[in-house]
Parts: sequence; C-alpha cells; structure tokens
Amino acid sequence: ERLEGLAEADREALLLPMDLLVAHLPAVELDEELSILATRGSPLLVADAPGQGWVRLYGRVTGFLGLGEVLGDGRVGPRRMLRNPL
Repeated sequence: ERLEGLAEADREALLLPMDLLVAHLPAVELDEELSILATRGSPLLVADAPGQGWVRLYGRVTGFLGLGEVLGDGRVGPRRMLRNPL
C-alpha cells in the first residue's frame, strides 16, 4: 500500500532491477530475431557468448529477458525466461 501511494518516480527510486541478483553473470545482448527465438526456448548461436556457464540475456529493445546456459556445442540455451514481450 505504501508503494502504491508513491508517485511513479519515487517508486522507481526504491525498487531495484530484477537482474541485479544475477549481475555477476556475463551479459549477452540479442538482436530482435534472437530475442524472439529465446522467448520461444530455442537454443541460440550467439557470436559473443562466453565459452561456458550461465549468462544474462538481454533484448536490445526489451531489456532483461532471463537466463541462458552455454551448451556443449557453444549455443546458448534459454533456461529461465521472465516474459514473452514480443
């Protein structure tokens, strides 16, 4: 109730971005086509992805999309997606 009573600018100042919790993971930016594929769960061939581990996935337009995992063949598999903005 307290948050709802605040102006939008004041709310934004109090709330932290969701991806802050995983800020230690490398970030991978996706173009529009790859963003669509990621939201559908398709493994992605991303040129600048790290060689292994988990990554944060960002759409150029939509922002933080969720988490992916680098697969054995070098593609990035979407694992924990937040939304389907497209």
